[in-house]
Amino acid sequence: MKESYLDAIIRKLREEKIIKLIPRNSLVCDLGCGSGKLLYFIACNIKDGVGVDKNIEQSKLANITFIKADLENKLKLSSNKFDVVTCLAVLEHLNKPENLIKESYKILKKNGKLIITTPSRLSKPILEFLAKLNLINRQHIKEHKNYFSKEKLKIMLKKTGFKDIKISSFEFGMNNLVIARKL
Repeated sequence: MKESYLDAIIRKLREEKIIKLIPRNSLVCDLGCGSGKLLYFIACNIKDGVGVDKNIEQSKLANITFIKADLENKLKLSSNKFDVVTCLAVLEHLNKPENLIKESYKILKKNGKLIITTPSRLSKPILEFLAKLNLINRQHIKEHKNYFSKEKLKIMLKKTGFKDIKISSFEFGMNNLVIARKL
């Protein structure tokens, strides 16, 4: 999907928000990695990165591996492998987002960190309006199946077994930032 100028700015702001949360020399899995921009950007600071997306070609470049897979299905990734799992602007596109939360828990090491960004309920009318004006990708917004409250996110995470859950808002309350640990 073509990224508009505003989409690119929003993505960059989202990435800058979470990059500082990723420890140096960690093993990182980016679920719903899109074109892999986040992993390319942090490649020199991490040990290895794996990007998973249904719209990416399988490939390996230096310490970054891309795997083509549908996030709606079980992932063929090793259990207890990653220090950090990121899932940026992905949950809202899934029919059963709780399944991806479970997969994230499975692939994280003990004390591993899950980092999620997802639009809040507040953002729905604003995103739809911006899409009608073609300021952001209309198809991308049409594919949104969920908008999450902090409470709903917390329930899904706790039910899966995550602890030390911190949920905050950014971009004027339009997005949720979730940081949760597998203890």
